[in-house]
Formats: sequence, C-alpha cells, structure tokens
Amino acid sequence: MLSSKTIGDLKGLCLAFDIEVTKNARKQDIIQAIEEAKVTWEMYEESSKSLFDYEDGPTKEEIKIKVEEAKVETTKEERVLLTMVHKRGGYYAGNGVKFDMDEPFVLVNKSLAEQILARQADEVREATKKEVETFYGI
Repeated sequence: MLSSKTIGDLKGLCLAFDIEVTKNARKQDIIQAIEEAKVTWEMYEESSKSLFDYEDGPTKEEIKIKVEEAKVETTKEERVLLTMVHKRGGYYAGNGVKFDMDEPFVLVNKSLAEQILARQADEVREATKKEVETFYGI
C-alpha cells in the first residue's frame, strides 16, 4: 500500500506521526522508517479524517441589519490664483507652493491661500485676471 503513494504523501505521514527522515531520503528509506514506527496508511487517514470531516453547527437565527443611508455633503472649496509681489527668479512660499519665472502663478485652495497671504503679505499676493491673461496671452 505505501509503495503506491508519492514521496510527498509519505513525507506528510512522517510529519503527522513525528517520524524522522532526511530531506533527501529515497522513497524506499521513507517506507522503511514508517514500517519501523509501525504506522499504517489507514492510521494516517483516520488521524487526518478529523481535519476534513466536519459538520455545520446548528443554524442561528437570521440577523437583520438595518442600514440607513447617510447623506454626504461635499463642498467644493474655492481656489485662488497667487503670484509673487516682486518678480524674481523663484520663491518658495511653503506648503509646496513654489513660484518661478516660468510659472509665476500658482492655483491653491482658498484656505491655504489665506494662510500664505497672512504670513507673507509682503512677498505673495492674489493675482489679477488681467495679469494672467497678459502672461499666458489669452
């Protein structure tokens, strides 16, 4: 019976019954170790039967869950176009807001713009529509 099994099956049996075999053991050596331990394939099937034979427990009452749909309001925050007060090669206003000669206008959320303008009123200001049109040639 054991000779018809694969080496992987035999090593699984050895593992289940703590039979020591070397990593590179031949099939015949594994079978011999199993026979010396007086373990049969039927014993292995019986021991592993409990792993796969299970019964569902008694059914529980169905639980009903009521989910109420929540209304989510999204607000789109206004955006403000900022520019440098003094034209220069570049200026970093913080929070990832950078100005330079190629891109002197930066579009940011209104809340961030208010923070930047409060801290750096001498360096940054809100851009006018005419300035933007002139720069981009619109």
